[in-house]
Amino acid sequence: MHRLLSLFAILALAGSATVLTPQPAAAATPFSDISDSKFKSDIDWAYNNGITVGCSDTKFCPKGLVTRDQMASFLARMFKLPATTRNYFTDDDGNRHEQAINRVAAAGITVGCDDGKYCPKGVVTRAQMASFIARADDLSTGAGRDYFWDDNGNRHEANIDRFAAAGITTGCGEYKFCPDGSVTREQMAAFLHRVVAPRSAAPYPAPPPPEPEPTGCHPSYLGHCLTMGIGDWDCADGGGDGPNYVPVQIRVVGYDEYGLDRDNNGYGCESLG
Repeated sequence: MHRLLSLFAILALAGSATVLTPQPAAAATPFSDISDSKFKSDIDWAYNNGITVGCSDTKFCPKGLVTRDQMASFLARMFKLPATTRNYFTDDDGNRHEQAINRVAAAGITVGCDDGKYCPKGVVTRAQMASFIARADDLSTGAGRDYFWDDNGNRHEANIDRFAAAGITTGCGEYKFCPDGSVTREQMAAFLHRVVAPRSAAPYPAPPPPEPEPTGCHPSYLGHCLTMGIGDWDCADGGGDGPNYVPVQIRVVGYDEYGLDRDNNGYGCESLG
């Protein structure tokens, strides 16, 4: 893996290794379509560091969706991935990003989307983006904490958590990452910029654990747990002597042990509905 050198570190490297030398983010760019972008400074940074050349000579297409072949070029340029003569995939021949795709594969950042394929025109999801960058930047810590609740079970969950631990993302909303959402080009510029200049704000804390599912509920009643073995149940407004009371209308789907469905229409405690 090739870790990106800090913007503020000057390291003496043996041999002829190439070092990314960031330029000031405020330097002028040729893009005429980014003045209203909330990520303009990130786009400026990406252009001035040779990470993007835009979608034309004068435009960046900030709202355009990042494809897998474009992602490869972003990563190859940012992390200065070395060239390779090996052709890893069968479906990118002639693609303008083919060399970058092979560099990303040689670095172990991707194994493609299928047997021998890279799916270069596939749109990158936020979950995939997290894994691409986590592998490229060799993020190795942070996976032990669950930052978001909407990525549970996602194959990229560990890398999403590493992403959050590094301060690169705070998600798309409270406790959410929106893993299946697409990534725009302006968002991509921001994510890459944060790799070298992480946000100072702490990531969202882990959400509280969900309430445990009730147990011992009578199977004949739906809509409220009528715990078995603790005595009789009466409707809360029915004048019964309890000792337990049902506070809402419920469905009666089996033997009405507690006599709550007095008109036999499948509902109990209807006045509480």
